[in-house]
Amino acid sequence: STQSTWGRSQDKMDLLLSVCQSDTPLPAQQYAVALKAFNSAYEQVFSFGSEFTVEAKRTISKCLVDGLRAGQWDDSTRFEALRGLKILARVRGFGLAYLHSSESLTLFASLASLPVNGVGETAALSYAAGTVSLEAVKVLMNAVIGDESAQETFLSIGGLQPIMNILQTFPAGLLFDHHQTVNMEEAVFFFCRMLVHLSALKPVAAQLWEHNAKGFHTCLELIQCCEQTPNFTTSESLQSVALETSKVLFNMLHLYLKESIPIEEVTSYYHKLIPLLVHTLTFVNDSPKILDLKLAQVNLLIEIPRGFVDQVISTYNSAEGILNQLANSLLELLLAQADKADCFITSDASRKQSTHAPGRLLTGIIMALNTLCRENEMLREFFKDQILPPAATSPSARVTSSSSIAPPVAATDPMIKRVLIRLMTSPEYELKRYVSEFLFTLCDEDADEMIRQTGFGNAVGMLVEKGIFQLQQS
Repeated sequence: STQSTWGRSQDKMDLLLSVCQSDTPLPAQQYAVALKAFNSAYEQVFSFGSEFTVEAKRTISKCLVDGLRAGQWDDSTRFEALRGLKILARVRGFGLAYLHSSESLTLFASLASLPVNGVGETAALSYAAGTVSLEAVKVLMNAVIGDESAQETFLSIGGLQPIMNILQTFPAGLLFDHHQTVNMEEAVFFFCRMLVHLSALKPVAAQLWEHNAKGFHTCLELIQCCEQTPNFTTSESLQSVALETSKVLFNMLHLYLKESIPIEEVTSYYHKLIPLLVHTLTFVNDSPKILDLKLAQVNLLIEIPRGFVDQVISTYNSAEGILNQLANSLLELLLAQADKADCFITSDASRKQSTHAPGRLLTGIIMALNTLCRENEMLREFFKDQILPPAATSPSARVTSSSSIAPPVAATDPMIKRVLIRLMTSPEYELKRYVSEFLFTLCDEDADEMIRQTGFGNAVGMLVEKGIFQLQQS
C-alpha cells in the first residue's frame, strides 16, 4: 500500500506527512520508506508547489529533528531524514522556525562534526559522499543561506570559529596528503558557501579581521593551495572552493577593510593579494567556473581604496614589478575577452548571454582597470599607450561636433580600441557605461580628447550624463 502511493509528488508529500503526524513513534523503516519517496520526488526541485504549506513544513521539520535528536534511527534513516530537512530548508518561508532554532542548528552542527557550544569534536578530513556528516553540512548550509534569523542564530551558538578551523586545516591536507581530502572538498565548498553569506554581515567581517587578520590569511592560503594543486584546472570542486573563498575575501574587503583599517595596513594586505590575482588571471582554461573565479578576483581590484597604489609604490621596493605584472595580466585578459565581445554588441539573443561569465567578466575587467587608472598615472599611461596609442590617430582623424555622428575607426587603430568603441553602443547598459568611463579616464577626463578618440556620436551620451555637454532643445 505504501508503494502504490509513490505515483505523484503530492502523494509522496502526503505519505511523509501522514507518517510524521502519527501520535506514536513508528518503526524506523516506515520513516525511511516515506522519506526516500519524498526525497526522490523533490531532490532536484527548486520551485515548490502549494503542497508545502506552513503547517506541513512545521510538522515534518519537527518530526525529523526530534527523530534525529532521539538517536534511535540507524544511519540509513538518519541520512534520509537529513536529505528531507535539506529540501525543506531550501523551500524557505514561514513554518521553519523549529528547524532554524539554536537547538536544531546545534544538532546539525554536531552531526556535521562541527563543534559548537562545546558540543561535538573537530571534524576529520573525511566527509565521504553519501554520509550523515556531509548531508548535515548541506542542511546547515541551506538553513543559514536561506534565512537571516538562522544566520544570527548560527553565529550565536559559535558556528563561525569551527568553520574557520576546518578551512585552516584543509590546505595542509590538500598539499601533502591529497588522497585523504578528496571527500573533504565538497564539504569545504559548502562551508565556504555558508561563510559567503555570513561574511556579508559587517560584525562577521570585522570578526574575521581579528587576531592579525587571521580570517584574511586563512582565505588567502586556502585559495593559493587550491590553485597550486596539480589537478586544479580540471577539478570543479577545487575551483568552486577557490571561487567561494574569493567571494568571502570580497565581503571582508568591501564591508570592513576600507572603512575600518588605516591605508598603511590595507596596503600590506593587498600587497599579499596581488600575486594571487596575477596567478589566477593567467589561467588559460576558460571553463565557466574558471571565468567566474577570474571575475570574483577582478572584483577584489574594484575594492582597492583610494591612495592604495601610491602607498604600495612608496612602501615596497618590488612594487613596480608587481604592478607591472598585474597590469600585463589584466591587459592580456582584456584582449582575450575582447575577442568574444561581438556577442555583446548587436543581436538580441546575445543580450541574454551577456549575463553569463564572459559578459560579466568583461564588465568587471573594465571596472577594475578604471579604478586602477584613476588611482595611478603610471598605470593610466601604460593602458593609454596600449589602447589609445598616439600613432593610431592622426590630426586628419579629428572629429568635431559638426562631423558625422560615428565615423569609422581608422584601420590602423589597435583591435582593442575598435572593440571598446563598438561596446560604447552595446545594448548592455552597464557594459557600455563602464567602457565609456574607462576610455574617458584614459583621455585624462578631457571631453575634446574623448570625442577625438572615439567619435562624437559614441562619446556624447556619457558626456551628457556627466553634465559636461548639453544638448540644445529644438
